[in-house]
Amino acid sequence: MWDRAVTTSLYHIGLTVSDLERSIAFYEQAVGMKLEYRSVVASEAFDKLIAIEGIHIQFAYLTLGGFRLQLIEYVSGGSGEALALAHNKVGNPHISLWVDDIEGQHARLKDMGVNITSDILTQESADICARTFYFTDPDGVQVEFCEKVWDRVSSVMH
Repeated sequence: MWDRAVTTSLYHIGLTVSDLERSIAFYEQAVGMKLEYRSVVASEAFDKLIAIEGIHIQFAYLTLGGFRLQLIEYVSGGSGEALALAHNKVGNPHISLWVDDIEGQHARLKDMGVNITSDILTQESADICARTFYFTDPDGVQVEFCEKVWDRVSSVMH
């Protein structure tokens, strides 16, 4: 039996995008992330790592707090086919982020022309109550902004 932790921490979450520049701009302007660095990879070692030959990618890491998002554009070797993204599809990603002013963020994104896919709704469970809404990035990945109304841990501590 393994007696140590399997992992030590989250390194990053990666998304394949159709246009790296457009996606960097979106995550900086709409979400408030900061560009950490960008690079290019085209090597046999990388081809072996992902089990696809002839790959050439450019990628960028963006950060927000302790979260790191990797955006990857396949310059060559990509399929060019977008996934049919929907909340109820297996493997569908979404990114959820805390905000302080849900109405202000909703209005700001609307003014930017971002594709907002829901109204601001209140979601409540036994442990937390939050006001949330969804919007999509340029490739259709769902992004959720949440404003905490209360949570059980904070309520017990105060």
